[in-house]
Amino acid sequence: MQYKNIELKNKNNLTIRGVENLPDKYDGVKKLPTIIIVHGHTGNKMGNAFFYVRMSKYFTSKGYATFRFDFTGSGESDGEFENMTLTSEIKDMDCIMDYVENCENVDTDNIFIIGHSMGGLITTLKAYEYKPKKIILLAPANDMYNSVVELYRNYGENMEEIEYLGLKIKKEFMLDMEKYKPYEKAALYKGDVLIFRGSEDTAVTKETCIKTERNFPGVVEYYELEGIDHSFVNYDIRQYIIKKICNFIEQE
Repeated sequence: MQYKNIELKNKNNLTIRGVENLPDKYDGVKKLPTIIIVHGHTGNKMGNAFFYVRMSKYFTSKGYATFRFDFTGSGESDGEFENMTLTSEIKDMDCIMDYVENCENVDTDNIFIIGHSMGGLITTLKAYEYKPKKIILLAPANDMYNSVVELYRNYGENMEEIEYLGLKIKKEFMLDMEKYKPYEKAALYKGDVLIFRGSEDTAVTKETCIKTERNFPGVVEYYELEGIDHSFVNYDIRQYIIKKICNFIEQE
């Protein structure tokens, strides 16, 4: 697949870094159906064990363009992780969508979004506004606020920042997240939805995915994968997910 490195400036003048992948034999003229892959909390545009890169290789082989970005504070983008909030990532996502929709090689009638974990939360919150043709949610963290509150309780609710996975999270991250209502926003998106969750996922519950499924008004497919964790770390399962996504996207 072809690679194009991308740098965007967000409204705080921080650089969002990403990559566009194109089919090997793309002629630079035809508008392509396009998939945007949105990473989760503490994640990056590569994905755990290169999951998102593997997705891009498969999708470009089928004639799609793909875009992957690091939110500011994550991966190779500007900013510090400890200053990241859900609001800051949504604003970054607004910049990303504006860029993608204005790319000459993108078929704007055929944009699809894959959101993993917190990326799934962002996708749930903003799908009604972005209006992608379909969305795919991998372990969508739509009850993440409750998890963050519990994390702070374990550390001490009065602490202004805590350490998590070797990174610092400020209390503002929790306070900012409270105002968002993903299930209310899900009800406003009319497109079809595909959801995956692993039965061994300790970050996103089955109840969250069922509630997510029920709140989208369109056609929703939900798959619970036995013995699989939050990052879907299993070669065959990842291949199954990628092919299932491709089939879902191609259905009329």
